[in-house]
Amino acid sequence: MKKLFVATLIIIMLLGFYLYSQNKATKSTASSSMWLVDWQPEAGLQDAQKLGDALGSVSLFGIYYNKEHTSFLPASSKKLIMDSKHLHAKRYLTVVNDQIQGKKELKSIAVINSMLDNPKKHQQQLIHLTKQAQVDGLELDYENIPADKEAQYLQFIKDLQQQLDDEEIALRVVIEPTFKAPLPANTQFIIMAYNLHGPHNDAGPKANFEFLDTLAKRFPNDAKNITIAFSLGGFRFTQDGVKSLTDKEIAALDTSKAKRDSASAAMSFTNEDGSEVWYSDTETLKQWRDYMQKKNYTYFAYWRAGGIAEKTLTMLKDD
Repeated sequence: MKKLFVATLIIIMLLGFYLYSQNKATKSTASSSMWLVDWQPEAGLQDAQKLGDALGSVSLFGIYYNKEHTSFLPASSKKLIMDSKHLHAKRYLTVVNDQIQGKKELKSIAVINSMLDNPKKHQQQLIHLTKQAQVDGLELDYENIPADKEAQYLQFIKDLQQQLDDEEIALRVVIEPTFKAPLPANTQFIIMAYNLHGPHNDAGPKANFEFLDTLAKRFPNDAKNITIAFSLGGFRFTQDGVKSLTDKEIAALDTSKAKRDSASAAMSFTNEDGSEVWYSDTETLKQWRDYMQKKNYTYFAYWRAGGIAEKTLTMLKDD
């Protein structure tokens, strides 16, 4: 009876190890990535599920900051982390320099200054939160880095990566297109190939080919460590401001008069009230991606899951 019990126990252990190894093996190796946000979790997860193995990784929002500039995971982020466990894609936990407690401030320079003034403290906080989340990696998405602090920020990244390597946690870093300092070859970076036009300026596409040329020259991919990020959807530009439109919201509009801009491959049309709508459709995304593939880029990320039209999901999945 004892031998039977021991044999049964061994079989259970071997089966458990097999299932664990199979689960590890099912992680997708696809070249596409996508962001999922905690303020639209259900729609984002639905899009990610539909894309399935077409996604090699996902970035989960996220880690934020309080009024003391201490990083933390709000309940909405914790829920997204839990609910995304079933995805085959590698999961990165994204930290942004958004202060959401006390005085709210997005892309806070005060958070950046605090981080660079006391790097070890912030690094330890980020490592602790990432380990707590039980994800595959950490993604830094700090924006508004002052030009005179870019070198200091790269040193922060280098020191953090050494510590994460010891913990067997992956690291990648989102970089704004205006970043000037040369990027190291031993770190994974995502370059934001969007926001050429938006709430900060006049009507136009999120990217055009001249803009993509500039990025290719500024961030050469000789070390194969750079992912190019495109933005889905578009903007409606009015006299009263700029409204962001999801892919689905654009699909619901009357786009019969839309024309393709040759300088960007983006679509646009003007409404009777004088407002302009600029957006990327599947053909735009294909042209942008093909253009950058010819410039030595093979990995692409998309902002963001949640509100993606079926036609776009099909294109991303098939490619």
